[in-house]
Parts: sequence; structure tokens; C-alpha cells
Amino acid sequence: MSDMSVAVNANRILSDGEYQRHDYPVWSSMKMRIILALLPVFLISCASLDLSRNDIETAKKNLSPQAIYLENVRIVKQPSQNSCGLSTFTNACNYLKDEDKPVEYYMEKYSWGLEVGVDPETLVHFLEKELPDYTVTFYSKISNFRVLSLIHASLKQGIPVIVLFGSPNIYDPPNYDFHFSTIYGLDVSNEEITISNAYGFIETISLMDFQKRMLFHDASRYPATHLEYIRDRVVVPNELIVLTSK
Repeated sequence: MSDMSVAVNANRILSDGEYQRHDYPVWSSMKMRIILALLPVFLISCASLDLSRNDIETAKKNLSPQAIYLENVRIVKQPSQNSCGLSTFTNACNYLKDEDKPVEYYMEKYSWGLEVGVDPETLVHFLEKELPDYTVTFYSKISNFRVLSLIHASLKQGIPVIVLFGSPNIYDPPNYDFHFSTIYGLDVSNEEITISNAYGFIETISLMDFQKRMLFHDASRYPATHLEYIRDRVVVPNELIVLTSK
């Protein structure tokens, strides 16, 4: 997603069904950096309150130790900087419908522009339309252990999970970006998770790294505009979309 792809005129679930509307002006990068000069220290301190090995140890004690990897993993590379939502949507639909539609198919079907970012609620709306046999649920601000529990339960049912997390931005290194991708594997015993990254590759990362990226933990990795969205809770920790068969 680009700097403004998530925040402009976005209705976002904050918690417990509460919605808040945000209307942001376009700020210059320099002005944002001046205003947000003190935010990184504040955000790092806050995120640290939620970052702990305890959730991983709890998962190892309570979830099945057997690794779960879905077969026939899809890789759908986003065709532009702002299209990770479109790519992830296509990825999930292709897997659950056993198809291999290109992203252009859904671009045309839903008039989805390449340069238009998407928030999770919009993604849920499109998933409900395209996958009527599934219940689509968006979660946010839940515990780290619950994130792993939901992923574990979904993968056991043979259904991948969509997450919005921090990822190294291939279009703007070394910065991180808010990024949709698809979870296809979980190995609790070895503390690893496997992701079909919308940038076009499969990555396996540690659960601790995954937790940090779900929490947007290291504020120094994100551009100033992203820190604004985190501060105003436009983007919140532990956002994921879970599909269940009806």
C-alpha cells in the first residue's frame, strides 16, 4: 500500500464493532516528519507492552504441535505498489475456488483500480460477494495468542488466512509498508509461519518476527505518514481476515 492507500476516507473497525471515520488531508513528507518527530519512541514503547514470548509459549502448550501446510499454495504477485489487497483477494479466491484467475479478471469485475488501496472492510465486502459459501470475519486488536489460534484453526480446515502486517517495501527500501498477504502454513513447535507474500514469493519467518510485524512493532521502519495512521488507530495491531465454511 502507498502512504495514503489505507487512510483516506476509510471507515475502520477499531474494536468491539466500533467504527470511526477518518478524513486526512495530503501532508507533505517533510511536514509529517516534523510533526511526528517524537512518535517513534512513543510507539516503540507502546508496542513493547504487547510483544512477548509468552503468547508463543502458550501456543506451543495449547495448539497441536504438528505442522500444518496447505498444498497447492498460490503465489499471486501484485502488479503495482498499491495492489497488495487485490493480489491477496485473488490469491484467496483462486485457492478456495481451485482456479487460477489473473488479478486483471477481478480488476475488471469489480472496477478495481491498480492505484487504489483497500482497507480490510472493503476486502471483506468483496470476499463475501465472491465467496458466498464462506463466512468472512475481520479481527483486529486481539491477543497474539488468539491470532495464532485463529490461524491454526483455519489452516486445519484447509482455509488460508489473510493478514495485514508490516513488510519490507520492495518499492521503497528500506522502509516497511502496511501489506496484505496470505498465510498458508504454521509450525508451532519450530516457531515458524509460512506466508504467500503479495510481492510474489513464499516466505517462512519466525513467530516472533511475525508477531512484531503484526504489531507494527519497530516504528523506525515505517514512513512518517504510516506512523500517523498507527497513532490515530486507522491501522491497528493484529488485523486478519478469517473465512469459515457455512
